[in-house]
Amino acid sequence: MKKLSSPAKTHKISTLILTELEYCHVINKFTGQVNLIEGPYRRIKYLWWKKLYGTIREKIIIKEGQYATIINPHDSKKRIIKHGVREIRQGPCIFSLYPGEILEDGKIYNNYVLAHDRGLIIRCIQDYREDEIMHKAGDIWMRKGPMIYYPHIYTKIEKEIEAISLGAQDGLYIKNFNTGQVRLEKGPQTLMLTPFEELYYKHYSIAEQRALKILGVQIDASRAIPLKLETEEIAMINSGETQRVEIGPKMLLLEPFDRLKTLIISGKTPKMPNILTKWKIFLGPMFVSDQLCVRTKDNAELLIHLRYKTRFNIDPKNLKKIFAVEDFIGYATETMASIIRQEAAQHNFEEFHSKAAELIEPVLFKHDLTYFRFDENYFEIFGLDIKKILPQDAEIANQLNAAIKSNMDVYVNKIQQTAQLEAERQLVEGRIEIEDTKQALYEKELANFKFKEIGNAKIEAEASIERTRGEMESIQMRESIVNQGEELHLKNTLLLLESSTTEEYLRLQQVKSFQNVEKTVILPTDSKIFVPMGDINPYGQKKQTSMI
Repeated sequence: MKKLSSPAKTHKISTLILTELEYCHVINKFTGQVNLIEGPYRRIKYLWWKKLYGTIREKIIIKEGQYATIINPHDSKKRIIKHGVREIRQGPCIFSLYPGEILEDGKIYNNYVLAHDRGLIIRCIQDYREDEIMHKAGDIWMRKGPMIYYPHIYTKIEKEIEAISLGAQDGLYIKNFNTGQVRLEKGPQTLMLTPFEELYYKHYSIAEQRALKILGVQIDASRAIPLKLETEEIAMINSGETQRVEIGPKMLLLEPFDRLKTLIISGKTPKMPNILTKWKIFLGPMFVSDQLCVRTKDNAELLIHLRYKTRFNIDPKNLKKIFAVEDFIGYATETMASIIRQEAAQHNFEEFHSKAAELIEPVLFKHDLTYFRFDENYFEIFGLDIKKILPQDAEIANQLNAAIKSNMDVYVNKIQQTAQLEAERQLVEGRIEIEDTKQALYEKELANFKFKEIGNAKIEAEASIERTRGEMESIQMRESIVNQGEELHLKNTLLLLESSTTEEYLRLQQVKSFQNVEKTVILPTDSKIFVPMGDINPYGQKKQTSMI
């Protein structure tokens, strides 16, 4: 964009030479008329009554995609200047300014190439009709992309706007300056402000900035700050005259006029007021450390390091009561310190130092309760741990440390001796257990041997019984065969009796009677004789003879 200067002075000329891209204005000193001369132009000897009005200037070149606004444009047909009129000239083109024409703002502008996420806020400066729509002076509207926009002669571009993208946990404050209404737009979405809307910048108090840890940090106040509530965390939000309590886990986005309930509580050890600024409370259980000085009955000062175990025992129907005490930590620790100091004043140094926990816990947790409750805000202390207790006086502290060290040495030696005796006892018990195991093993082996012998005896007895049973069966079988033989003999005898005469029967009986008589035969040594060994057996069969 180039600014072009306006003619201001006249110069006497004798020679005038203009290139193709130059022009100038010449004034007639008699008539006062100013004329336009455009290049290319050359005149060696110029008329003495004409003078150069202003300077030689370059022609205005408007490229493709550009435009310029001309004030008081020249009407080439009527050859007059239209004073008070504006004209839009679009590129590509090249022209010279006639006398009286003015390039608005001395600039050439690029056309508006609008993407889908961009738009223009346009103001009407004079009544006109466009696309059967009547625009009145002062009207404001918006044109959205995608498009290429050339301004109208009776409009003015107020500003170019861009769509705003919001994520899932983002929020944006927007104000309608016609109605004054302020709203919160939540993501995920993409939005574009209307001509009557603007961003609203939320104000945070100093306490809120400290609680949110944004004090001194440059932030975009038009965007809502995501507030994350974890499990067992609680926060209170003031919305005008109403209050609401939020319990985690959840993500919060404050409305434009919401205010956080901030708590300024005690911190550090020992506890000091106005240390921490919180916008949310952890319901617990949590640990709170403190350190306090007490004075005993014998006027000895002790420094006690404590750690409390705390929680909020909430009532779901009255959650707002949790925020009734702003500095609940300071209030609780001061109350505990007062009770402990009062108890310490009733005991001497040695007793309180050695039995601090035994003396303090019954006082804090009375009536067989395991907690100390603050009814103002449901805050409870249900555990106490005395981490360290030391005299305030350095000399006494050193003596006490020496005594404690000596006692510790004795205690360690005792533990070592006990451990050694225990090791010896376990060794003896181990040996006894080994011997018992060996004895049990011997008894088991003996029982196994007896079981084996009994088993073998049973097997042998069963085998003997089987052998005896076999022998008996064999005897019975032989007896059965003998009986069958005798029976056969009797049958044969009966058959013989039936078939033979009485003489034959007698002779047979005689032969049988001689069968068992020993016979002696004397023979010479050189003789041979065949002796029948019984011609017929009792069964009627012949026998073989023997040779002697």
